[in-house]
Amino acid sequence: MSGMGEVVSFPGRASEVASASRPIRSGARIIRVLAWTAAALILVVNLLGYTDTVTGSALGCGRDWPLCNGALIPSVWTRATVIEWTHRLSVLVAGPVVLVWAALAWIRYRAWWEARLGVVMMVGGVLGEGALGALAVMFVNPDWVMALHLGVALLALVGTYLLAVTSGWVERRRAEAKDIGLRAFALRANDSSDALHLSTFLLVVYGFIAIYVGAYVASTGAGAMFQGWPLPSEGSAVGRAFWLDVAHRSIALGLLVWLATLWMVYHHRGLRDMRRLTTVALVLVVLQAYSGWLLLVTHLSVPAFLIHVTIVSCIICCLSHLALRAWPDRRPRLAAKAG
Repeated sequence: MSGMGEVVSFPGRASEVASASRPIRSGARIIRVLAWTAAALILVVNLLGYTDTVTGSALGCGRDWPLCNGALIPSVWTRATVIEWTHRLSVLVAGPVVLVWAALAWIRYRAWWEARLGVVMMVGGVLGEGALGALAVMFVNPDWVMALHLGVALLALVGTYLLAVTSGWVERRRAEAKDIGLRAFALRANDSSDALHLSTFLLVVYGFIAIYVGAYVASTGAGAMFQGWPLPSEGSAVGRAFWLDVAHRSIALGLLVWLATLWMVYHHRGLRDMRRLTTVALVLVVLQAYSGWLLLVTHLSVPAFLIHVTIVSCIICCLSHLALRAWPDRRPRLAAKAG
């Protein structure tokens, strides 16, 4: 009887193992396409939703939901109607893909808590986003609710992204284990300390807080009152809006410092995978700062806003990937028996 932590091998002819692994790899390619298609569709839905918000087009279909001005296809079109209707159409296209992917992932990967977490975040985020979108159309929502909409949208994106990453890990490890005749495998190496596990997890929480504060600043219109960069030059005479904007920029600076510190730790310990992810996150945070400058000089233009929120989306996905990679994986996973 083997122990729980023991990797068990068994005999099997090489030709049988190779033959058995080919369907798995073919299926893995299809799954990879479906996983990343779902992630891309969620990103498109989110970007159209952000466009809807920044252009003030949320009522382009009136107070009707899910219909648009009382019809599936409105008879009168305005700029706001085109944007809002296109956003709703993107949800209609993405919804079935996400549901199919969620069902397949739950069936195929439910033994891994990482996959279950991804499915719950993806489906919960999509449902929450739809509910908040309906509320935004049917009622006048306070600024904090409008800011929450961005966070929930990103929750759906992060769940879809992490599910794609996890499915890739599982399929790759499963094929490797099958090729060499192993029954057990782990998704990630346990190569970081508990302190680093906690630090990367808290970094994700901090990232969501930074995003919510930024969304709240945008919802209140406080960001449009200032032109100075990297700090507002108008002074505190404008009152509460000034301190909101300073808090937003200070939190973003804190994120940069936190990531730089983690990068040095990962570099010192020779953790190449996590150092690479941290490098990507650092570059994205710097680009985010410059996209904030672009927002100011273009007076909050729609293209600059979309660049800003796209980089935000990439940052939170990268931070979540980093946290998942750093989290310990101490239990072996069982692969299908070869031969």
